[in-house]
Amino acid sequence: MPAAPGSSRVAPSRSMHRAGASALLGVFGAFLLGATAGLARADEPAPAPPTRSAAALGLVERAIGCAGGERYAAVAQTVWQVEGTSSGGAQPMPFTGEIAQAYPDKLRIRFDMKVGPDRTFQYASTFDGRAGWVVLNGEKRAMSADEVAEALETANLSNASHLLALRSDAAFGLADPVDVERDGSKLRSVTVSRAGRRSLALLFDPESGRLARSEAQVKDLRAGGELVAQATVLKDFRDHEGVTHPMAWTVFRNGKEHSTTRVRELTSAPTVDAALFAEPASK
Repeated sequence: MPAAPGSSRVAPSRSMHRAGASALLGVFGAFLLGATAGLARADEPAPAPPTRSAAALGLVERAIGCAGGERYAAVAQTVWQVEGTSSGGAQPMPFTGEIAQAYPDKLRIRFDMKVGPDRTFQYASTFDGRAGWVVLNGEKRAMSADEVAEALETANLSNASHLLALRSDAAFGLADPVDVERDGSKLRSVTVSRAGRRSLALLFDPESGRLARSEAQVKDLRAGGELVAQATVLKDFRDHEGVTHPMAWTVFRNGKEHSTTRVRELTSAPTVDAALFAEPASK
């Protein structure tokens, strides 16, 4: 991949590969992947069906309606052009990028991040629902086992945050909503569970009905897989062709701001362009 105009390439390294994966999960944590559930072995007893709270399902249905109802459900693919700042490292780093997602399980992310006055870190990641690839400054590799494992956890978070699966997939457990307060705002929190996956929380605005925030534990791949508390706060909701999207979001890790992202442009389609999510070509 060529360097951005007026910048130089950063030589790839093992630590940069890990940093890139962590930046991927942190910067774009609100929109990563779709659902890919683990399969039970044939000789294992089937788990008991999870509890699905009627009150929680009511919040989910209201939020889907706020997002556009059937128009929201009809969108098969969305592409976001984004910009923002990653603040999880030693110094803030601005970035621009693109997120392409096809529901429920395909994702492509590309971003250029300035890591110095004349250096740009170029990162791309593609997941086709089964396999994934990373391209760092033009050098392609398959996702590591650790990255794939964490991608599956992130897929569970993303699919739950997309909401549609929660109303149709009985494998998702939904606890009764509880009242919580975050940053001075009162929200309704629903704990979401699924066998073999970490639990997470979806927090809804009781006034607007929208999904306002998600909270989950994620692995920091730069810190040897340490679990950290991640919160994604959705902001600036706007209508696009009858579907309401958050046009900005902020990710916090362990209570500290990790990244902010703003959407510059988006397009959506009722069908999937499979070529977007194919294995990237080698140099």
